[in-house]
Amino acid sequence: MKKLLLILFCLPLLFTTCKKEDDEPTNSGNNNTGNNVNTPTHTYVPDDNFENYLEANDMGDGIALNDSVLTANIIDVNYLNISPLNSSADFITDLTGIEDFTALTSLRCSGNGLQFINLINATNLRNLDCAENQLKSLDLSNISDIAFSGVQGNGDELICFGNPDLTCINVKNGVNTDNWGTWMDPNHYFSTNCPPYVPQVDVYGCIDIDATNYNPLANIDDGSCQYLSVSVGDFHNGGVVFYLKNGSQGQHGWYVI
Repeated sequence: MKKLLLILFCLPLLFTTCKKEDDEPTNSGNNNTGNNVNTPTHTYVPDDNFENYLEANDMGDGIALNDSVLTANIIDVNYLNISPLNSSADFITDLTGIEDFTALTSLRCSGNGLQFINLINATNLRNLDCAENQLKSLDLSNISDIAFSGVQGNGDELICFGNPDLTCINVKNGVNTDNWGTWMDPNHYFSTNCPPYVPQVDVYGCIDIDATNYNPLANIDDGSCQYLSVSVGDFHNGGVVFYLKNGSQGQHGWYVI
């Protein structure tokens, strides 16, 4: 009798344990939900316009705006043209994900808003058109000296004019850039020791030096500038205002006597 009662007492515990094991989530397959990491099957693509282009050209994963594409759909791509065809609404500002295009021989990405292109895995690249962007840095140190060695206008060339903030273009030791067909700005030059790229951090605040709350660390105006309103003849800061300066927001500079 005691054995029967013990068995009946343990049965609920047994079923509860089994149910907990059944309810545990599995980790098979891809669980990418837009996190900023690559998985074995998916590549992280945070820029919506870049992802839209890949989806529209059979290089996505069939799911719109989920910040990822199937890696298997891009690793064998050797030609990619993502220069915008329409308006600035099509601009790509972040080319994260291009590092998984390991078979690329030609990349055309001119006319976007790119500040950086990660070409660390593009060892087969022979043609790069990144003109008219906002590049701060360009690292070609993993690309061989036979790249860009064709005749200008025939495809195998480096085109990077229209990037006024770009100066140093990093190349690897021993590369003879004299044979490269290049279209560059006068301030561009090749070096084996360019400074590393440091992304700009957006700091919002008042960028008008004449405002009372001017923020010297800000690089994006957030519309928060404030100004004191005074008139000629007013007593202010221990004197009488005799001159007003016209600033970007009206009369807000003054001199007192």
